[in-house]
Amino acid sequence: MARFELSSGIWVGAVPVSLGVFQESRGILLAGRELDEAVSAGEEGIATYQQQLLNAALAWEAGGVVAGFEASDDEKARSSEEILEDELSEALVELEIGNVLLAGSAVTETAEPAGSAALANAVDGLAAARQAAGPQPSSTIRAFKGKDTKSPQDFFVALSQFEADVVARTTGVVKHALSGLGGIPASQVQSVLRGVASAMPDLGALIQAGLRAVRRAVDKLTRLVPDALHSTVGDWAKKWWGAHGAEQIDAAVRRALSVDALDREIAGVFRPGGQLPRAERLQGGSDELAALDERHARLAKTIERIVSALGQALGPLAALFPAAAAWIYVSGGSGLLAAAGIAIWVGRDYLDSEVPFARVAGVRSILATTVGP
Repeated sequence: MARFELSSGIWVGAVPVSLGVFQESRGILLAGRELDEAVSAGEEGIATYQQQLLNAALAWEAGGVVAGFEASDDEKARSSEEILEDELSEALVELEIGNVLLAGSAVTETAEPAGSAALANAVDGLAAARQAAGPQPSSTIRAFKGKDTKSPQDFFVALSQFEADVVARTTGVVKHALSGLGGIPASQVQSVLRGVASAMPDLGALIQAGLRAVRRAVDKLTRLVPDALHSTVGDWAKKWWGAHGAEQIDAAVRRALSVDALDREIAGVFRPGGQLPRAERLQGGSDELAALDERHARLAKTIERIVSALGQALGPLAALFPAAAAWIYVSGGSGLLAAAGIAIWVGRDYLDSEVPFARVAGVRSILATTVGP
């Protein structure tokens, strides 16, 4: 998982590592690839490959995924920001595993185009999710350093750019998540808003294993959303379904992130005749902003991947399983709402906008330490 230390004014970090997810999901990826290759080659005996995939999924569950991994002393010492990053990575891998299992159960020896394409896409998605969650080569460790800051104006340019980046990324994730709701039938809207799915359909073992993986991921995502944001995102979803009001989301996200209040605070920091901070403090503030921006970009990218994985389940996979479609719509829709809520919460946290549980020292903290007494 990411670690950051301030040394000589430069933030140093490593990309996220979720070793449990990376190692334990390998069997499912290999089995999924073998099934995909067999289907593409028109081999007979597809059921044997599907059984191998099911066995890998059951081993994944038996390996502690359902109950969760035991925290080590090192785990307990990690920051809550690091833990959040791991939780999002684990949810993403679970979603992609669910997609592989569902798509794998749909293919036949006749290699129907829809099922074959869905499996190939799902296997690629799981491979990408594992790569993002797994250990990275040391060359990915990088130094974070802001642009050379020679004046207060330079620092405030960096500050404004960081704020704009957070707003743009958050808005993009929220729009992507809410647009995914457009494919959910109107008859399922109230169930999605309540987050209540019907009993899991009694279908084949491989299908049910896939549905369990999707449900585990959605449950994890839902638990990550503060209670106060559940109703906020639900209200946005109602407006989206009612009028597909994309133009309303930009303003709604800015309000949720308290951007206008932050702008007023920034504008009031430097007053004519006031004492200016030393150059090294301004440079240090710019470096911290660069590190913060990199970390927020990485989290936002993971949430975007989660939204895309949910879209795969809500689109092609729901169409392949009419008997399970209602369950997939409700679970996937709940996941999309949770992803939007997490994006808002993370954005508020990085802007220090009075989140219920702050994980990071955000932009207001950096502002205070850079220009404060």
